[in-house]
Amino acid sequence: VDERFSSAALSFDKEDPGFDPNAKPSPRSSPTTKSKSKSPTPQPKSRRSPSSSPPPPDTTTMPSPSSTQSFPSRLSKGFLLRKHSRRGQPKFTVLYSTDGQTLKWRPPSNAELSTGTLEENGKRGYKIKKSKMKMKDVTEIRTDGGTKVMKKSIKQKTLQGGQGGLMLISMVTKERTLDLEVGKEEEYECLRVGLARLC
Repeated sequence: VDERFSSAALSFDKEDPGFDPNAKPSPRSSPTTKSKSKSPTPQPKSRRSPSSSPPPPDTTTMPSPSSTQSFPSRLSKGFLLRKHSRRGQPKFTVLYSTDGQTLKWRPPSNAELSTGTLEENGKRGYKIKKSKMKMKDVTEIRTDGGTKVMKKSIKQKTLQGGQGGLMLISMVTKERTLDLEVGKEEEYECLRVGLARLC
């Protein structure tokens, strides 16, 4: 071995203060593996509670807006209907109310029957026994023909029926009933819903 190389190496080792010839080589540290970041678990979307939004209205059983729009105003003009009673045959009558609190009815004139156009209520004086009924006195509105008067009319087959079949409205109080037969389906829905709101 070249003595100059050995002496030079020895002198280098001695000059290095951190060199220890007897020290054991330190073990090689294993490379650290980077931990893969886990992607966040997708959370299921929260579903809306059924009570958070109201169900859509059932329009199949609701009357058309025009049938109940401004019912008091329409009732003040009157409806041409057939009135059934305990005695005698059914007769045409004009049902109306000028204040929305009292129902009144009167016989139609010949002109009203022929043209179907009703005159202004209150213009002519009609004096008929028990021709008024207070809305507050009405305890029930029946459409099934279950009153005594309607049962008699059904039995005697005096009901004519209309565009939608039998369309009956009975205003029931403690003292009497006002039994009416409607000829037009649109008027029937208007009266059925409108009278229920006023009573």
